[in-house]
Amino acid sequence: MTPNEWKAFVKIADVRALGNLTLDFEWKDGKVTTYKVYSLLPTKLKIRINGKMINITSQKS
Repeated sequence: MTPNEWKAFVKIADVRALGNLTLDFEWKDGKVTTYKVYSLLPTKLKIRINGKMINITSQKS
C-alpha cells in the first residue's frame, strides 16, 4: 500500500500497547473515525485522538 492509500481508509484490530491494552481503530482521510480500547480491568486513560486529548475508560476484555 502507498501512503496515500493508508490515508484513505484503514481498519486495524488487536494492536497491543503498553499497560496491557488492546486497541482497535479505523481512520478515513487521515482522521480517526472509530476506536476501542480494551484491558483486563476497566482503566482510566488519557489519549490523543485527532489532535485532541480526551479522557476515556477502557472496556473490559
